[in-house]
Amino acid sequence: MEKEFSIGKVSFSEEMPEESKLWLERLVERIILKELDLDPSVEAKLISHSTKH
Repeated sequence: MEKEFSIGKVSFSEEMPEESKLWLERLVERIILKELDLDPSVEAKLISHSTKH
């Protein structure tokens, strides 16, 4: 099975509101987890742990 890749651009500013920074961090985490092709239960545990901090 061949993977399709896409390229995206994200701009980040230190002046972003805290909610926007958190949203961006969660987006990046989920993109990385998706690319790792983990078992769904492991992915869920990592996301759950990540949102507690």
